[in-house]
Amino acid sequence: MGFDLHLGLTVHDYNPTEFRNNIIAHSALAKLFDIPIVLTTSFETGPNGPLPKEITQMYPDAPLIKRNGEVDAWDNSDFRKAVEATGKSQIILAGITTDVCMYLPPHLVFLSNKLRWNPESKC
Repeated sequence: MGFDLHLGLTVHDYNPTEFRNNIIAHSALAKLFDIPIVLTTSFETGPNGPLPKEITQMYPDAPLIKRNGEVDAWDNSDFRKAVEATGKSQIILAGITTDVCMYLPPHLVFLSNKLRWNPESKC
């Protein structure tokens, strides 16, 4: 789950308050359904910014993979290992920009029948 805070400035479908409320509500769904979470950011000290503290506080024990700018989280070996460590055979993607965060990377095509995303996760 990656909801980099500054990247949210590119969202124009909602006002900033609705956007923030939506990403926090979306994040809370995993807790409600006891779904394991892997948090990730991409270049959080740069233009994308960090995850909102409400999300990191909601999942204090979840792995937080801080990528160095990789757009595709699966390209990061730490992220890949953290996802594989959940032992789950289905993956739900969430991110801010659906055209980037939610595109189906070629290496995940083999999971296409087990890969899900929430189109509203872009908030």
